Amino acid sequence: MNEKLIYTDMCSEELEHQITKEIGVRIIRRMTTDTWSVNDTMGVITTPSLILAVINRLDTISLMEISLLNFMCKPILVTTETINHYPVVYNSVDFVDSQCSLVREYSSFLGWYSLWIKGRLT
Repeated sequence: MNEKLIYTDMCSEELEHQITKEIGVRIIRRMTTDTWSVNDTMGVITTPSLILAVINRLDTISLMEISLLNFMCKPILVTTETINHYPVVYNSVDFVDSQCSLVREYSSFLGWYSLWIKGRLT
C-alpha cells in the first residue's frame, strides 16, 4: 500500500477534496469524542503510510495525540497559536503555522505541504 495519509482532528470537506485531488494524499479524521480511544488512535498513528499529523485545535485528546505521535516520531503540524501556552508541548511538535488550518476556507496548507515535502521547511 503506497497511499499517503494525513491524520487530523478536523478538516473541511472542501479542503479535504482539494488535498486529495492536488497532492494525492488521503485525510484520516479523528474519531468523535464519544468513540475516540487510545487503541484505535494507535492503530492509525502506527500506520507506516501516515506521513503527517495536523492538529487544528488543542484539547485533551489532541494533547494526548501529540504525545503519541511524538513517541512514534511522526511529523506534527499544529495550526493553532494556543500551542504557545504549552511550552513543553510546543517543543515536541515539528511545525507551528496558524495559516495552515485545515478548518479554514482560505488555508495555505497546500503551499506549506509542497515546501515541506521538498524539504524546504526546517
